[in-house]
Amino acid sequence: TEVDISQNAGEPEGNMWYIKAGIRTRLSSLGHTVFYGEYSENEDKFRTQLFDAGVTNTNLEFYGIGVVQEIDAAAMSLWLKYRHHELDLGLADGTNPSIEDVDMVLGGAVIFFCSV
Repeated sequence: TEVDISQNAGEPEGNMWYIKAGIRTRLSSLGHTVFYGEYSENEDKFRTQLFDAGVTNTNLEFYGIGVVQEIDAAAMSLWLKYRHHELDLGLADGTNPSIEDVDMVLGGAVIFFCSV
């Protein structure tokens, strides 16, 4: 399926960057533990429908930290992370609505299956 990503007249071009760095160490006999931090900034990366509704610019930033515990015997990883999101919008009428920041704590697990 092809997607047309052409812009409407006056619609801003978007920019995005993301960085994630961490350290992997063995703290227990379970397996490696990974500690990481991340940061992202997205400028004017929004759908055409928002532009059509009067949004002229956006700035979305997030930063977070996380930990992953690998469990070698189960081919499993457990993870927990925290993220803080901030969004700024500019509207065609010149206003900038106040949008509350969002804090999230997320966790989960993944088991890796392998067939031979």
